[in-house]
Amino acid sequence: FTIQIHMKFNGIFREYNTKIRYNREKMTSVQDFIEMIKPGENSGLIYENFIKTTDDPRIDDRVYVDVHTFKGDSCIVVDIAILVELLLTFTCERSIEFRKTDAVYFIRHLEEWYAKYGIVGELRDFHERVKQH
Repeated sequence: FTIQIHMKFNGIFREYNTKIRYNREKMTSVQDFIEMIKPGENSGLIYENFIKTTDDPRIDDRVYVDVHTFKGDSCIVVDIAILVELLLTFTCERSIEFRKTDAVYFIRHLEEWYAKYGIVGELRDFHERVKQH
């Protein structure tokens, strides 16, 4: 099951408005997210390096990280908390631009979904961290 979301990113991210995939649990495709921030780079390797360098215990918890198949394409999906952690590790110009223009919007959009699942406080903490970067 794939959710087709029509985001309203701005500027250089506008082309990704319909390219980010989500599963039923509203977990986001890491591959799609990394492709948006670092187009043409090896998303698997980037995520693997992130896993090696993070000390976040949620990485090993299926509530936060899982594998989902989108129309035959298996990829890692993560919840918003892990996605924000990943975003904060990026230092490239596109990641800085994303944090300036669209990160708050993206997180607020996902926050509406997560409000139904009772983890709003945790999400707001990450939202505040993104605003500070």
